[in-house]
Formats: sequence, C-alpha cells, structure tokens
Amino acid sequence: TCTVTIAYAPTDAGLATDTVVLVYSDGLANKTATRGLAGTGATPAMIVLSDGGTYDYGPVTIGLTAAQTFAVINTGDTAATLGTVTTGGLLLDPPFANDTWSCGSGSLLAADGGRCDLRVVFTPTDAGVANDVIALGYNDGVTNQTAPYAITGTGKTPAQLTVSDAGV
Repeated sequence: TCTVTIAYAPTDAGLATDTVVLVYSDGLANKTATRGLAGTGATPAMIVLSDGGTYDYGPVTIGLTAAQTFAVINTGDTAATLGTVTTGGLLLDPPFANDTWSCGSGSLLAADGGRCDLRVVFTPTDAGVANDVIALGYNDGVTNQTAPYAITGTGKTPAQLTVSDAGV
C-alpha cells in the first residue's frame, strides 16, 4: 500500500481535468492503474465600492454633516474575509468618519455579489477642501488585499448676516 498525493494549483478559473496513470508490477506482469482527476479553479475575491473610483460630498457648511452609504461588493468567485476600514493605515480621520458598517471586521462576504454597506460621514470643521482614502482591507482567499476609494468634500463657511441701522 502506498499513498500518492497530487496537488492542484489552478492558474485560470474554470474546470480542469487530467488523468493519473500508475504503472506497476504485480510480480508476474506490468499493470496500469488509471484515475481521472478534475478540479475547478475560482477567481479570488475582489472587493469594490459603489459609485465609481471617487466620491465627492460637495460643499457642506461647517458644523453640518453629509452622509454617503457605499455598497461593498465582492465580485470574485471566492468569499472574502473583511478587515478594518482604514485610511492611510489609520482609522478615518476627521472630518471623515465611519458612521456604520453592516459587515464589520472579520466578516465573510459571500462570493459572486455578496454585499454589505459602509456609511461614511463628512463633518467639516474648517473651510476648504478635505481629501482622504477609504482603504478597506480584506483577504481574497489567497492573500491580503486593499480596496482603496478616494473621498473628498469641501467645508464652506456658514452665512453671516450683518444688521446695521443703515442711517435710520
């Protein structure tokens, strides 16, 4: 008795077939043993965020909040293990903040369209443009990956009214 171990390392998605043929002697004559093999390669998980490559919150008055919910979608053939929502390796920096995340760290996101939602808010404290990158870490079934998504918003000064007697 012996054990033969065969490794399968697909390089493409889809069905692959082959045959193993072992030639041996039974003591009287040479014999062959044949065994069919089949395996299916799957593409690794691929996480994308909805709304294209950049989201612009537009002008938001200082002290007010604008929110956007992004769909986090797995377009691969393998489930993804979600990591943390970070930006530049850190938690989202003000004026941006992670408001809610329906999956959470360590969750599995199903293959072929598995989805959860990430709500990010923009609350400017200063006038001017703010830029950041949501970097959603995940494991694609083979290695750790990051799905980057640029976000931007512009803080604007609130209206100020001046009252004068205008010579009355």
